[in-house]
Amino acid sequence: MRIHQAIAALLLCAPVLAQADNCPYSRTFDHTVDASALQDLQLISRAGDEAIRGVDGADEVRIKGRICASKESALDALEYDITTQGSSLVMERPEANWSFFEQMRVAYVDVQIAMPSAMGLSVQDRSGDVEIDNIHGGITVQDRSGDVTLHNTGGLVTLRDRSGDLKVVEHQGDVVVESDRSGDINMRGIQGEVTVMSDRSGDIELQDIASHVHIEDDSSGDIEVDQIGGDFIVSNDGSGGISFDDVGGNVQIPRNKQ
Repeated sequence: MRIHQAIAALLLCAPVLAQADNCPYSRTFDHTVDASALQDLQLISRAGDEAIRGVDGADEVRIKGRICASKESALDALEYDITTQGSSLVMERPEANWSFFEQMRVAYVDVQIAMPSAMGLSVQDRSGDVEIDNIHGGITVQDRSGDVTLHNTGGLVTLRDRSGDLKVVEHQGDVVVESDRSGDINMRGIQGEVTVMSDRSGDIELQDIASHVHIEDDSSGDIEVDQIGGDFIVSNDGSGGISFDDVGGNVQIPRNKQ
């Protein structure tokens, strides 16, 4: 009973839906799924904000959301399909079968999820902010547009982002940014290694990283690091400055930035 109350409280405390003031037609939904045999959640979203929070000791996934559309007849078509595939819970919002001009209107689904904190999480998001808190089973995020924020997480985190800021605070494990096209990268309190494989545009700020930091390719933007427990390596850097302080291991940066 206490766990169920905690899940309900987390959903009630979730951020106010950012787009709720632009919603000609709307409908809410509320689903609960038994998670006793599940190992991970796979979320595939087209447009809308996602707030995902882990609950320690929970045995269910609670999904609440709000569907918004320009026409009332589209509300049913925009709801998530929720299925169990092996040990994975898969949530996918289907493509809207609308014309180009209809798609330029309002069509999004904001969703709030409370799930067992030990489960893994995979998110594919086209548009909207992604907020993840207290998930410790490993996280993968592929995001086209919108900010991605992780707090108090664990396991391997893999991020791929086209547009929007990436923020990771208080993470137990390694973090890999496979690609970041536009937006700042900000990380603090990482108990593992941080690897940025490709960053095209935006500043990189890293603080209190317990192990190594390796930035393989940075095209544009400043790099600032502080309190690095291991090595600090920048293999390739285009425009922008590099500053560092309190590095416990070796420092390797391009000669033209020394």
